Amino acid sequence: MSFNTQASRRSFLFGTAPLLVPSSVFGLYAPSNRVTVGMIGMGRQAMAVNWKQFEGMREVAVVAVCDVDAWRLEQAASAVPGSKPYRDFRELLADKSIDGVMISAPDHWLSSLL
Repeated sequence: MSFNTQASRRSFLFGTAPLLVPSSVFGLYAPSNRVTVGMIGMGRQAMAVNWKQFEGMREVAVVAVCDVDAWRLEQAASAVPGSKPYRDFRELLADKSIDGVMISAPDHWLSSLL
């Protein structure tokens, strides 16, 4: 009995390739359908409330965190997986890969941001 291993390998790979890709790649929550968000101000409000809300949304990916306080920035970067830390909010705003921004700075800081 003759067996062509090259043909069966090829047919195996091409026949099962779609099964090896997670369904999330093609579905409603595919990475291309997600809104990327940067968060400015990583204090208690941001971490206890705002981040927790984003964390539960499959259609949102927090990709950047920003704070002038080095300790808060370090804590946020370690708590938000895959996020890029920024010390200057202007650098975060210049990042073209970010679709939206959540500002969680206290109101007395907002005038300095604008």
